[in-house]
This record gives sequence, structure tokens and C-alpha cells, in this order.
Amino acid sequence: MASPAADKILTAVSRLGLGLGVAAMVPSLCLFDVDGGQRVVVLNMFSGVEDKVRGEGTHFKIPWVMQPKIYNVRT
Repeated sequence: MASPAADKILTAVSRLGLGLGVAAMVPSLCLFDVDGGQRVVVLNMFSGVEDKVRGEGTHFKIPWVMQPKIYNVRT
């Protein structure tokens, strides 16, 4: 039988692990990369296609609202 102190410690460790797991997923859901020779047009589910074309680099997106569409512009 486990002691109440051990239960509290294990509960705290499991909550910390769950929190770190969620925090590790946020960057992959909210960021996208555009490689050299590519451009991105973003489809916003509320307002349609955005006028701004994004070039190389890392960009922010709102998950499930903004969908980046990557196009190759190399010749």
C-alpha cells in the first residue's frame, strides 16, 4: 500500500509531465517553415485567402483556422 506522501509526489510528477508534453506540442501546431524557393499563401477559414504571400522563414499560424498552402517557385 502506497503512502499518501508518495501518492502526492507521483500525482505532481504526472501533472508536470502532462504539462511539459502539451507545451512541447504547441510550437509544432502554431509554426510552419517555408524553405528557399518556396512561397506560401494562407487560407483563413473565416476570411478566405489572405493577400499577403509569405517568403522564406518561420511563420506563425492559428491551428485549424489558418492553412498554409506551399508553392514551389524555382525555375
